[in-house]
Amino acid sequence: MAAITVCIAAVSGQGWAAEAKKKAAARTPSVCVGLSESACAGNAICYWRKAATLKSGKKRKAHCRKKPKRMAKQITPT
Repeated sequence: MAAITVCIAAVSGQGWAAEAKKKAAARTPSVCVGLSESACAGNAICYWRKAATLKSGKKRKAHCRKKPKRMAKQITPT
């Protein structure tokens, strides 16, 4: 009986993983991805992240990111 339960759990877990992959693939990339620094600064919904070295020693390149919703609300003029 326990073996059947384990098999059912394994099969249902694979279905969930497949759905998660489909959702991730269906997302469109942000409008800020791949913009140069000047283009990023000119776009109101994007901001520029400087290059940095993380605590783990890994280096992060400078890149453009979309502002979080809470940050955009604070900056948006009323």
